[in-house]
Amino acid sequence: MLRAMKPIQPFDFSWKRQTPRPVSLYIHWPFCEQICPYCDFNKYLNRDVDHPRMKRAFLTELKQSIKEAKEYNPQGIQIPSIYFGGGTPSLAEPSTFEEILDELRTQDLLLPDCEITLEVNPTSDRESRLHLFKGIANRISLGVQAFNDADLKFLGRTHTSDEAISSIRRAQDLFPRITFDLIYGRHGDQTPSRWVDELKQAFNLKPGHISMYGLTIEPKTRFHTDVQEKKMIPMGSDEMADLYEIALDTAAEMGYYQYETSNFANSQLEESRHNLHYWNGGDFIGIGPGAAGRLTDHNYRRHALKKISGPVKWMRSLELNSDATFENTLLSDAEFVEEFVVCGLRKTRGISVENLRDVLGVSNFREVFEEGSLVELRELGLIEEDTCLKTTRRGMMLMNQVLLTLFSAIKTGES
Repeated sequence: MLRAMKPIQPFDFSWKRQTPRPVSLYIHWPFCEQICPYCDFNKYLNRDVDHPRMKRAFLTELKQSIKEAKEYNPQGIQIPSIYFGGGTPSLAEPSTFEEILDELRTQDLLLPDCEITLEVNPTSDRESRLHLFKGIANRISLGVQAFNDADLKFLGRTHTSDEAISSIRRAQDLFPRITFDLIYGRHGDQTPSRWVDELKQAFNLKPGHISMYGLTIEPKTRFHTDVQEKKMIPMGSDEMADLYEIALDTAAEMGYYQYETSNFANSQLEESRHNLHYWNGGDFIGIGPGAAGRLTDHNYRRHALKKISGPVKWMRSLELNSDATFENTLLSDAEFVEEFVVCGLRKTRGISVENLRDVLGVSNFREVFEEGSLVELRELGLIEEDTCLKTTRRGMMLMNQVLLTLFSAIKTGES
């Protein structure tokens, strides 16, 4: 348990109070055609969805959330990025998202180069709805997960490898930027040589961006039950680490670079601006069932917000109260620092001094952490520290050790 940290004395932030605060927007569409066995997100089967009622609820919550963000930030807000996630947001009626964007334009909140990402599942050409969202999103994120039909079936996906490739090409024709996800560590038959072949197939499709995640067994999922009942044996941590290192090497060989623990791009323009906003400690609004948000008030205190999870209860609360906030928690200084460090060290560029100053109001990492722990991690070859604090490649592999050491070194004092 962390001790309470003595409040950090901020610099003069008066200049920041004169400019609108960048606040990203996450919109959660909770419905899916089927529930994947590994997924622990807030999701529900796409059955008898009342689309007009969902649209009204989204618009009500959007207006309320913007009003709240403006109350925290009297200088105003601007939106640099929007992410339609889920669930499967491409199952929504396009007009729902169009009206959300119309409301943001009416309030003059969108930055001119606002990144707007839509999550989509690969489908057959006949079932594709991609074209319906061409005027809405400028970036598409495809949940490919594998280019192997047997593994796709194992992961509970309904598309085939050929359909995934077709969906990627279709998205490339319709949208300026695309990314897709892959999952590794699926089972013991995913050998290093097969993983290399699959990675090369993925990179040869020439997306601007790829995300790769190790399969984790999460509570309340079918895979978790299967492991408990010994119907499934998850891949060991050493084997998972080997596949991760193969991904790093293959990405570099194919002309991509890692900019975050699980994310790879072929140019800085292709990096996810929305996720970088999170990882840099930026504020964000979350709307939709179960959506989370983070807002910093005018006293530079960080609030963690969570919306009601169940879609029907969420809609009912908005209809009755124009609000569906389930929790609004003021983070302690230590919790604020923890979140910032966890997110910031995911980036290969780490946490810059400028980023540290903007978010925590200090100009030196030794104002946040005991110097001995920084020296220890540096001598172990796990971090580098000059104008930024970042992990080495070895440190990235041993991130838990790095974080535990830093968390125990957060400066405390008598309040």
